[in-house]
Amino acid sequence: MRGRAGKRNGMTRSARHGSGGRRARCVWAALFFAVTAVIGRAQTADGSAPAIFRTSGGQFEIIGPNPTASAAVAELAERAWSQLRQPLALPERFSSAIVVRLIPAERWTDAAFFRGAVEPGGVVSMRVAWTDDLSATVVRRALVQGLLLRLAVMSHGIGPRLQVPLWLEQGCVGWWVTRRNPALLDTWQQEARGAAPVHLADLLTWQRGAVEPRGWELAALWWFSELAGRPPAEAHRVQGFLSAVLGGADSGVALEQWLPDTGQTAAERERWWQVVAHEQATQRTMPWWTAAESRERLRDGLRVVLAQGAGGPDRLLTAADLEAGHMQPAIQGVINDRLARLGLGLPWVHPYYRNAAISAGVFWEALRDGNATLMEQAQAQLIEDIRLGRELEATTSEALDALNALGS
Repeated sequence: MRGRAGKRNGMTRSARHGSGGRRARCVWAALFFAVTAVIGRAQTADGSAPAIFRTSGGQFEIIGPNPTASAAVAELAERAWSQLRQPLALPERFSSAIVVRLIPAERWTDAAFFRGAVEPGGVVSMRVAWTDDLSATVVRRALVQGLLLRLAVMSHGIGPRLQVPLWLEQGCVGWWVTRRNPALLDTWQQEARGAAPVHLADLLTWQRGAVEPRGWELAALWWFSELAGRPPAEAHRVQGFLSAVLGGADSGVALEQWLPDTGQTAAERERWWQVVAHEQATQRTMPWWTAAESRERLRDGLRVVLAQGAGGPDRLLTAADLEAGHMQPAIQGVINDRLARLGLGLPWVHPYYRNAAISAGVFWEALRDGNATLMEQAQAQLIEDIRLGRELEATTSEALDALNALGS
């Protein structure tokens, strides 16, 4: 199995998240110290000998150039097993461990960052081009591909038709990351807003070797989330579908056989999928609106557009206009409407913008009461609260991106 796209992901993720080699090395080192309590001691005779770490359940064996590298990858392997055990119906353990070999980059000659293979006896081996600042995204994809390839061997034995579809690999990685860090799911859902839809038939035939659009990565997560979220009574159908695909079956054909409720024709399945993708990309995962939704609702709540006289053109009213005409029935109606909306919506406003919502309420109350001084103070405070909210948004997004890129 090739990991060509891993190379693209490894480079773009580092640039996108602003993660430098020094920060990455610190994270990998921290993971090493965290993992020593649950993973066996490195089997090394001297500083140059390979360091072998086995995960606590024996599912993975990591062979790296030094203990720090092996321990860090073993920790990620523990997380992969923990997060994917339920949706993939993983066994208690495999009869043979998945072997992950970390090859120093100076000795790596492959065009891809990682590659999987089934060795004689059914042993699944993943080879990864290792550098101390290698993106955790690449490592996660290699570990997930190894898991899926081992499942294929367990179900179908050794054969030329075994495969790990790109949509399944990407979907599993997305599931792992967003279930471990739920705030990332909120961020990715916002990222998906306005993205061009990905057709199900195209997603199921997605091939390696080309640039992997971010929208397709997200679509793979929505698709895998739909499969993983099906009721327990349908689990055998989902596992039958995944097993068939890993055994070499065409994803579309396997879908018709195992999940006929998705539609009888390609057009029906596409309509069903677009509804599913929208639901997965918008379903609420937190007990409040997202930060972006909260900001947009506050913005809309501060806009007042009224017609100039009977049948006149609409006009956007400024704060000065509102103050000058605050006794007019139309403006009083707007004030009461906005205060009612804030009262109902305040519990749903994201914490980043809750102070801004309170300041907006003070502004509308001051306008209603004709208190120009309080109105001016509330307006200034509202602007400051929104600025702080946006700053929190940006800081949190950067932190989540760093976690995602460096080993979350």
